[in-house]
Amino acid sequence: MARDNRQWPQTISWASGASGSRNADGSLLLTSEQLQWLDFRHLLSELDHDHANRGDGCLTTFSGYTEWTSSSPAVISLGWDWLLEPGATVLRSIGAPRTNLVLCGPDGAAMPAAAGMLLLQRAIDQLPWQAAVLQHIGRRYRA
Repeated sequence: MARDNRQWPQTISWASGASGSRNADGSLLLTSEQLQWLDFRHLLSELDHDHANRGDGCLTTFSGYTEWTSSSPAVISLGWDWLLEPGATVLRSIGAPRTNLVLCGPDGAAMPAAAGMLLLQRAIDQLPWQAAVLQHIGRRYRA
């Protein structure tokens, strides 16, 4: 196997105008401002197979996960879990997002993890994810 002699981090730019850098471990470094330039698209959504039920076979909650990606040149992955509770009409995201992004401040230093997760959650909240997930799940699990 050939040794990778490229200089790290590498600078990359997206057509949307965002630019960032890629580390040797595959993580992508962007500022919160650059994050706003990215165009995320729905990749997939699935149901969890351990649904809660009342004991009579009727489901009381639906949960699952969804994955969204950016466009090239470097694929950014953003995924999270979601839940639909009894009587609810909208999905809500639960837990921390999963991603290959590391959000940085204007100085290029990585943000504290909690601050980065909060900004990623805000980005998720701006996506039309609930409708996309429901549509995908509806097609995928249609009887």
